[in-house]
Order: sequence, then C-alpha cells, then structure tokens
Amino acid sequence: MLWYTFLLNVLFINCAVSLDPYETLGVPRTASLQEIRKNYKRLVVEWHPDKNNDPTAQEKFLQLTEAYNILSDAERRKQYDLFGTTDGFSGQDSASRNFHNHMYNPFDDVFSEGFNFPFEEHDISLFHKLSTTHWNFEKNYIPKSYTTPHLILFYSDWCFACLQVEPIFKKLMDELSPLGVGFFTVHVHNEQGLARRLGVGSQLPQIALLTDGRTSFFKEPSFSVQKMVEFFRLKLPYKLIVPLSATNVDAFLDNWREDNKVHALLFQRSLPVRLRYLINAFKHRTTIVFGVIVYDQEDSSSVFQRFKVPGDKDSLLIFKEDKDRPSASITMNSIPVPTLQDITDNNPYLTLPRISSQSMLDAVCPVKKLCVVLFSEDSPEHDASRHTLRRFAQESRFVHNNIAFMYVFIEKQPEFVNALTSPEDSSEISLHIAAMWRMDYKKIKYGWLLGDAVDDWKDYNTTKDRLDAGLRSLVNDPYNNLLYDTALKEISDEYIQSLGVRIFNRIFMHIEMAQQSLSRQHILPAVSLIFTVIIIVVLAMIMNHYMKLEEEEIRKSHMQSDSSSYSSESTAS
Repeated sequence: MLWYTFLLNVLFINCAVSLDPYETLGVPRTASLQEIRKNYKRLVVEWHPDKNNDPTAQEKFLQLTEAYNILSDAERRKQYDLFGTTDGFSGQDSASRNFHNHMYNPFDDVFSEGFNFPFEEHDISLFHKLSTTHWNFEKNYIPKSYTTPHLILFYSDWCFACLQVEPIFKKLMDELSPLGVGFFTVHVHNEQGLARRLGVGSQLPQIALLTDGRTSFFKEPSFSVQKMVEFFRLKLPYKLIVPLSATNVDAFLDNWREDNKVHALLFQRSLPVRLRYLINAFKHRTTIVFGVIVYDQEDSSSVFQRFKVPGDKDSLLIFKEDKDRPSASITMNSIPVPTLQDITDNNPYLTLPRISSQSMLDAVCPVKKLCVVLFSEDSPEHDASRHTLRRFAQESRFVHNNIAFMYVFIEKQPEFVNALTSPEDSSEISLHIAAMWRMDYKKIKYGWLLGDAVDDWKDYNTTKDRLDAGLRSLVNDPYNNLLYDTALKEISDEYIQSLGVRIFNRIFMHIEMAQQSLSRQHILPAVSLIFTVIIIVVLAMIMNHYMKLEEEEIRKSHMQSDSSSYSSESTAS
C-alpha cells in the first residue's frame, strides 16, 4: 500500500510540473476568483472518476484540484505568476506533503476513538488577524451591525476543532464578504468579559451572527458552508423584501406618503431572493422599502409587462414619488454587488422628503448645507404646494449646488416650527418656505423665501421665479445672507413605537437572547429551578390559606366562648 501511494504521488508530480493552472482550468490570467470557481465546479463534475469512464479521469481530476488550490489562494497565485511555480504545484515540497497526506499514520491506531489530531495544514493565524477586543466590539461593531451583518467566530488557542472550522470560515469569507457581510473573531480566553456577556459556552468553536446589536448563535452540531448560509438567511430580519403581486403592487408604491421612504421593486425569475439583494435591503431598510415580484408567480406577468422588464433576468427599479416612472433601473442576469450598491446609494431619499425624525434631518440636511423647507399641513389640500416644490427641486439648477429640498408637517413638529417663529405665529406659517443653513447640529441661520403671497402656488412659473431669485443670493454666501439665527431642539420621531410595543419587543429580545445563550445542559437546570420556585410559591400560598382558615376558626371559637361566658354571667346577675 505504501509503494502504491508513493508511485501515485511521483506520477502526479511528474504530470503537475509541466502543467499551467490557468490552462488546466481554462481561464485567462486576468480571471477573477468567481470565474475560477465557476470553471472549477464545472470541470470537476465533468472529470470526476465516479462519473467519467475515461482512463485519464483520475489524473485530470487531481490536476484540476491542484490548479484550483493554487489560483484560489492569493499568495500562491502571485508566486506562480512571478516565478512560474509554487510550493504546492511542483517541486519536492509538494511531493512530500502529498506523500505524507496519503501514507499510513501510526497515530490513527492510537487515537482510534475519534481523537485524531488534524494533520491538515490549517492554522488559526487567520483568526488572530481578525480578532477584536471588547472595547472595539462595543464602539465599532455594534453600531455597524445596524447596517452591516457580521459573522463572529469564537475560538481559543489549542482548539483542535477550531482548526477544522478554519477552511469553512475562510470559504464563508470568500463567498459572503463580496456581498457586504463583515467578519471578525473573538479569542474567548483573552476577552472573557465579552464572551460572558454574549453567552459563549465552553464548547468551541462557536459562530454567531451580529445584527441590530444582537447575537444569534449557530446551534447545529456540525459546521458546513451550506448550513451557515441557511442560518445567515434565517436570522436576517423578517420580510426585508416584501413579496408582491399584481393586486398589491400599486398600494406598495403609493405608500411613500405614509412611510416617507423610497420604494424599490425587485424582479426575479423565481424564489428565493438572492442573498446579495437581502443584504443590500438590510443596509438601506431605514430609507428604502424593497418588494419582490416573481415571474413564476400567478398574475405576475402583467406587472413584468407594465414595467417592461424581461422575465429571464433580474431587474431592480427604484421609485420615488411617481409610481409609474422609476427614477433608476437596472436589468442583468445577476446584478453585480457594486452596481447594486451604486443604484441604491445614489437614491436613498425621496425627491422631497419629509422631516419626520432627527436622523432624517441629519441625513438630508447635514451641517454646512443649505436646505429649503416647506411648512405645510398634513392635508390633501396642501398636496399641490408640495408637488410644486417637488417639481422645482427636480428641474432647478440649484439641486446641484449643495441645496436640499424638504417639507415638514406643522402639527407634527411643533418644536421645530416654534424654533423658527413665535408660538402665536405658528398657525400663520402654513405654506411658507424657509432657507436654512446648519452651522452645527443645534444652531442654524435661516430666512424666508416665500411667505405672504399664497396665491403664487397656483402659478408654477411665478413660484419658480420667486424661489430662483431668493436662492440666487444665498448660494455663494448663505451664512452672511440669512438674517436670523436660532437653536433647534430634538426633532420628534413620527414613527416611534408606543411604550407597550417597545416593552414587548424588549422582552421578546431578552427571551431570544436567553434561548441563544442557553445550551441543553443549562436549560434543564434552569427549567428545574423555575419549577421548584413555582412549587414552593404554590405550597406557601396553600399553607398561608390553611393558616388563615385555622386562625379564623380559632377566632370564631374564642368569640363563641366569650359569648357563652357573657350570657352565663348575665343570667347569674
């Protein structure tokens, strides 16, 4: 057996020395990792010895595997490009490694009870490079987790199981990092406080997903890339992309009036939704609402025809205030992640967004930016005025001069209105337009562009001329040309949840965290303790009840005895 293995390795070395990995996989030298992976998967299926009867299938299969190992490793690929050889593709080092991987290992008999040491060339240096601290976790990763999901691996030194997980974790990084997923690791012995806080058990390694400041642990007994991707998809927030049909697509697109968000339609051939689209929807969920329409779904063909998108490709359409005309669109077989990010990053807000929260104000009107604000009421009667300003924002040349346009509901933001006018005049500010320059997050300078002549709203050209004249003097020097200054108070959030809903969500979050952190060996003692406490409380209540009954009987008997003695004394007297 040893001689057969040795001859097989020698044969493989002689064949491999003269092979070009690019030629073997049929890819150019400029090929990306995705192209290399795609060709490799196709060729190994074709040349697998179990499926191909060609006498050279075994040799070809080994060549393909070794070529892929070179080109999928950035350092080995660079070495081959520079020197035409690598330590893993030709030479004595490769022969030695292949020989030792196939030869009989005497430790196999000693550790025959499932304690074999991992002799593969894996190490945890990758984990050390990605390792973070408790402070960095709190200050950086927690805030990032609200827009970027992160996968965390918990490990320690001399953890042989961690060595086995290293290639799976690296594969996950190769697959998910380009889609926008973050990765980091935690050394549980160096960061014991962080490990205790997150509920990391003694069994390592452990992998968790960090989203919205919460960690969800992978509970399967074995690790695999497929299981991890399924876990990742399952733990993302529910309905990041809403399923739609021909019956509710118009209501979905019209909802911008209520939620003050951009709406995006994703068209796919079939479900499930691609992971890249889910991750992008997670990043932009505070400003963009995503819906998906599937071509295979009943009655969906009419929607595809309405928006002129093909059924055999993926399409993304971004809608603002106009439900019949998208502001941006892209159609491809599979929309690349950079293209997907560009189209959503460039369309995060409505043409005329509403100041509905402090975060919205800070986003659309940051410091050192000139902002045009329409003060209107939450009434259909003011829709025409908002439409006029929206049209001006779309057509005006000032939109490219670092000027933002927005509106506010007077009755919903009284603090904001009172900062710019006196309380007794707040009712008269309706349909006025102010120019506002934010000096910092509290202090602003402002002036009025359009006020008394409400009839001007009926004529778009008149309104346009007055706004043009007012903004022309402010563009170059807004600080000195605005007359008034004031301090803003915190903008109230119009979409904040009620106290009851927030309490319920908080309780649900803690229950979910407890479920994630408790393992089976912890659950049984916890359940036993809970039942013990319940039994003790019930017994105490029963004993207290009987004690009260007994006290009542004693009290009654004393009263009867006192009464009888009193009556006997009365008779005697």
